[in-house]
Amino acid sequence: MKETAITFNSEMVRAIQEGRKTQTRIVITGKYLAFLLNGEWDTSEKYYQDKYGDSHSLLEICPFGKPGDRLWCKETWCICDARLHQANEPCYKADGQSNQEICTTIRKWKSPVIMPREYSRITLEIVDVWVEKLNSISKHDAIEEGMRRSHVLGQDGGWNNYLWHGYHGQYGMGNKQSDEWDYQYSTYGNNSIGSFSSLWNLTHKKEYRWEQNPWVFAIKFKQII
Repeated sequence: MKETAITFNSEMVRAIQEGRKTQTRIVITGKYLAFLLNGEWDTSEKYYQDKYGDSHSLLEICPFGKPGDRLWCKETWCICDARLHQANEPCYKADGQSNQEICTTIRKWKSPVIMPREYSRITLEIVDVWVEKLNSISKHDAIEEGMRRSHVLGQDGGWNNYLWHGYHGQYGMGNKQSDEWDYQYSTYGNNSIGSFSSLWNLTHKKEYRWEQNPWVFAIKFKQII
């Protein structure tokens, strides 16, 4: 069994903690993409055939591991002085307003990239791995990616469009980039796939955007810590 670091933004950390997110998708790049482009993939059988006609398991090239391996989560964090914590324990941006309730001093948030292993509070176990084109995601899998319907003042506001309103609530608003679903997502509209596509483009602003339909590793997991 191996452990590999994986980064999630605060919205997705909350989705994992609430049991709503059990899948993630990561763009295939570099030598892993070369493997893919130089051969033929059979994603249903999870193997690919290279240019020499030899067959290889997808699990041979997935850098995040195979079923049974673990992922430890990196997220936005800081070290703070807290009334209810021991001195110099980490706080997490995903906890939102609770930080203001327990911390006497909030220092500058630190990038997930530099989070040390001992400060990680979420560990996941890989259940399944497969390869697909990003746009091939199903409505069911988009929901397992953590997508949900928004509720404003007790009313159903439809599926979240992260490019328009972000998450309405104590964690603030997103970037106002589009005011209607058909601005950029008319293919899918107001459903879980449309919601996922808006979140994907919010986090992939320059490369590997939804419209480019990159190849991705799809990883299904369960939380164990």
